[in-house]
Amino acid sequence: MNRFGLIGLIVVIIVVGLIAWQYEIPSSQTPTISDLNQNKVEPGTIRVEGYVVKKSIKSGNIIISQTNESLTDYTQLTDDDLIIYLDHPDRYNLGQKYTFELMLESYDSQGHPIYSLK
Repeated sequence: MNRFGLIGLIVVIIVVGLIAWQYEIPSSQTPTISDLNQNKVEPGTIRVEGYVVKKSIKSGNIIISQTNESLTDYTQLTDDDLIIYLDHPDRYNLGQKYTFELMLESYDSQGHPIYSLK
């Protein structure tokens, strides 16, 4: 292999490595729910896990929490809780722990995370 072929091969390997790295979720992007609610997370793809502590089939959402303590209403929400809107909240069980992959877009003017499910 000539010198230019070797350089080309090295460039291809570096580019492929960078593309593959771009789609990995770094361990630093596996925040807690409170990290997310306190604006400590950079926008991008993240994984967040929590226990289902409340679900509303009618409103199409569940609330996940870092602690497995059920909520009776939305006034009890803390930084440890996150509302996730879903098409089928009935598929999730109260008290069960789940991991969700989210695309964190940004934060609104009040500091709430703006995200979508992946």
